[in-house]
Amino acid sequence: MKQLWKPIMWGVLAGSLALGGAAFAASKVMNIEVSVGETPFKVNGDLMKSEKVSEHGYFNGKTHVPLSFNYQGTTYVPIRYAGELLGKDIGYDPKTGTVSINDPEEVIKVDSIPYEIITDLYSDGSNIPPEVSQWIDANRHHEVALTKDFGNHTYALITRGEMKTGGYGIEFEGSFLRAEGVDLYVKYKNPEPGSMTTQVISYPTLLVKFNKFSQQSKPTFKIEN
Repeated sequence: MKQLWKPIMWGVLAGSLALGGAAFAASKVMNIEVSVGETPFKVNGDLMKSEKVSEHGYFNGKTHVPLSFNYQGTTYVPIRYAGELLGKDIGYDPKTGTVSINDPEEVIKVDSIPYEIITDLYSDGSNIPPEVSQWIDANRHHEVALTKDFGNHTYALITRGEMKTGGYGIEFEGSFLRAEGVDLYVKYKNPEPGSMTTQVISYPTLLVKFNKFSQQSKPTFKIEN
């Protein structure tokens, strides 16, 4: 079956599909005709399946995209999907437009760090400092994972940007101090494929408060999509 897939990032197809349509400065936008299908995947002879694949395609954390398609004899798949099947961690640096493929780290959780999840972000009675509220407002329309010091505390802000429906969320799973710095574990919650969702624009946002990190404790986000 031939379908016209447009627009598409020429030369960074895998990254654009796997990482939620991230834009690359050096990309060219082209209209191309492709053959869309669902390619079975086997690893060492075993047929692989993913809970993120349904009749709607592959769910990349924001939307469903084609599981695979063929263009001029080459089959393209979302790189995050391929990484999941092979047990690899897929990362993306938005500053450089670089996709990374790595072996999963062996996590040694040395020492848990106390934290407080701030749930009352927008009400008039919120006790969040004004400068923290301004920081949230400046970032909630984008997908970010940031830390910033305010006074005697370090705040971690995780946002997913604009979502077209409800059902999306963010869970904080813990913070751990290692020799290399502080690891902050975050998990995205997504609606089940085909499930009923509220038809409202949402901006999933999570704010976590810590005692101020030392300059040597560089924070790193570990996000599970």
